[in-house]
Amino acid sequence: MTEEQFWHSNPRIIQVWEKAYRFKVNTLNDQIFRWVGEYGISALMFSIDHTMNGRKAKTKYVNKPIQMFELTEEEKKEAQKKELEKFLSWANRAEKKYAKKGE
Repeated sequence: MTEEQFWHSNPRIIQVWEKAYRFKVNTLNDQIFRWVGEYGISALMFSIDHTMNGRKAKTKYVNKPIQMFELTEEEKKEAQKKELEKFLSWANRAEKKYAKKGE
């Protein structure tokens, strides 16, 4: 909302703008707290497990960044392409492996 719109608007319209802004801020805060929480829980579990169990510990710290915001269309297509390549390479390896056993 621009300053001119603010001064020439009905107070009810301003309340709607304020409510939408607060909703947006709260949604962003929820995302940030969830993101920080996942890293914090991962770090806490990792440190407790490695302190208590030493070399027998099985937990691992987060090995790749947690995606905070939704992917763009280009990023989604790129991720799909990578997953398809992984699947095709797995399928080719499986085919070779089982083709040799069948002979």
